[in-house]
Amino acid sequence: MARASEEKPKLPYAGRGDTIKIFKLIHERREPKPINNQKLKTLGIGSPTYVIAMLNTLGFLNDDNTLSNTANDLRGTPDKFKQCLKDKISVVYEDLFNTVKDALNSENDNEVRNYFKNHFTDVKQSMLRMITNCFLALRDVVNSDGDLISLESQQKKPIKETPENINKKEKAQSRATVIDPHKPHSGDIKLILNLNINLDIGVSREAIEELFKNIYSAKKSVFGENK
Repeated sequence: MARASEEKPKLPYAGRGDTIKIFKLIHERREPKPINNQKLKTLGIGSPTYVIAMLNTLGFLNDDNTLSNTANDLRGTPDKFKQCLKDKISVVYEDLFNTVKDALNSENDNEVRNYFKNHFTDVKQSMLRMITNCFLALRDVVNSDGDLISLESQQKKPIKETPENINKKEKAQSRATVIDPHKPHSGDIKLILNLNINLDIGVSREAIEELFKNIYSAKKSVFGENK
């Protein structure tokens, strides 16, 4: 079992969206040949270096960055796709599966997260999240049974345009008025200022008067002399 003081297993840490997208491309036989940084970027992969490293770790790439024979079943039926990826994951994450017996069950998210948290105590939190979330993404890809279109569509859920949301949007737009501090403005523009003034005990009257003079000067610069 890997500990913080020991050499850790090489684990993937590609982003969730990129992980789903690359397996979707492979399943649909649309992956580039070879699979390199430039070609992956043109296909919408944000972190191609991480994706290539992940595919290498899982044993899906040849030395020339083309898909290995092991990856052939990723292009097959949903059953073949699922079994192929599941077999590779069980090898790469062997220690995780020995610790969390049903790690592919989404109901065991907390146990999976605790595993990574307890076994990678000397890595940055950002890296810990990436390693953890990459496994969870791979787990979801396995459980998708090859339905990666649905899984990919869950990545960005559009905000439903309900009357309440539309009203909020209109109010936000009405508040987004650009104010030129060098020009006077009509009275239909409301400026709400929340001032927190902290004064030390015993502060002089002159200091207080100077403070309010500065506030008055700021008001004039926005609304002009007569406001």
